[in-house]
Amino acid sequence: MNPENDPRDYLVGHSERMREVFDLVACVARSNTTAVLITGESGTGKEVVARAIHEQSAHACGPFHALNCAAIANNLFESELFGYEPYAFTDAKKQKRGLLELAEGGTLFLDEVGEMPHEMQAKLLRVLETRSFFRLGGTKEVRMKNVRVLAATNRDLKQAMQDGLFRSDLYFRLAVVKITLPPLRERLSDIPLFASRFLEDFNKLHGRSMRHITPEAQRSLLDYSWPGNIRELKNVIERAIILHDSNGLQQSYLPREIVGYNEQQECRCYDPWEQWLNTHPQEAVCLNRLVERLEQCLVR
Repeated sequence: MNPENDPRDYLVGHSERMREVFDLVACVARSNTTAVLITGESGTGKEVVARAIHEQSAHACGPFHALNCAAIANNLFESELFGYEPYAFTDAKKQKRGLLELAEGGTLFLDEVGEMPHEMQAKLLRVLETRSFFRLGGTKEVRMKNVRVLAATNRDLKQAMQDGLFRSDLYFRLAVVKITLPPLRERLSDIPLFASRFLEDFNKLHGRSMRHITPEAQRSLLDYSWPGNIRELKNVIERAIILHDSNGLQQSYLPREIVGYNEQQECRCYDPWEQWLNTHPQEAVCLNRLVERLEQCLVR
């Protein structure tokens, strides 16, 4: 079993911001051609949202092709998107259809679109405007009759536009509707939902029977800042299940940085110097009075 097979299983949440995301997904899914730009930090589930839009749309029966723009060499972008004809270049022995053609009747998802080379951005813009393209080395125009293009990025594209790294006309062409995913640290109420879902799925995948998460472990999960977002949480749960065969996920099964993060936060709460700095008046303070206050905090 692959825990990513059904994207709708992972489009979960109780927070207000996620309910807004759900509403947007439902709205744009009903429109078969509206361009959608999905933004958010790495690991927040941008491809999950893209797949959910696809699965809820009229394109659900068609293919879903994803291209990670950050993982493609600059000289391969055109052949990946447009395809090529035989002998278009040295190693082109036979015709190859590109992703734009293979996605006919379905969805093409451009992940990390902010990493696309500037020259390729102009070519993609023309394709989106004309709904047609030529294979490399070809003379016959290929029409895009029924392909929906979704894009995602973890970059600030508006800043990239100001820096001359991303075309403004392409941005506005891709961002007809913009869906912004909040980081996991801003949706703490959703952590138990994801943890339980990952626990269930990885139990099946690895043949384990870890049925619950202890209160201490839950507290550690809720207190951690999750810089890697949902992807990091998923890896933490899978790691615990692989390394430990028990009925419950204990706090001791969690990585040291997560448990240690809680201890650091607790220590900071009782730091008398920091407590005083947070409450001292803005005007000058008598040194003797300062020492007296600190001694009182340390005695307590």
